[in-house]
Amino acid sequence: PLQDQKLDKTFGKGHHIRYLLKLILYTLVETNNCYCINPWCQNRNNSTNLERCQSCGTELLVNNRYRLVKPLRQLGKHPYTEVFEVEDIADKQTPKVLKVLIRNHTHIIELFEQEAKLLNKLRHEGIPKADPEIIVSLSQERELRCLVMEKIEGQNLE
Repeated sequence: PLQDQKLDKTFGKGHHIRYLLKLILYTLVETNNCYCINPWCQNRNNSTNLERCQSCGTELLVNNRYRLVKPLRQLGKHPYTEVFEVEDIADKQTPKVLKVLIRNHTHIIELFEQEAKLLNKLRHEGIPKADPEIIVSLSQERELRCLVMEKIEGQNLE
């Protein structure tokens, strides 16, 4: 009752129930979405119950293992990479991120591969462990290089 009185003061009588229902609904909608890996897709937001993107037809489960849950920075803002929080269906205990190289310039590919090799060699609690590099074929002409790594909580140093 005292909690209800505080909520009534904050949201108005009975409004806190509507607020909580909206919050629950928003949470359900947010957690039931996943993203298409294809950076050229017109509508990348999809429902998790789909196998392929409703807009472009790209498989939503990357390498039959990783589902893109949410972008960790604004899509289309960075010229070379996109970074997503992912759900690893083979290892649901370890939070992971997937970095996608969206431009196939020789020098950028070399740097990306060097990063993957270094992350696989180094072992330190402040450095994320990485899975082997993945190449996703969108078509005969377009490939995306991907790097899946453990998500380390903390301030983004970018």
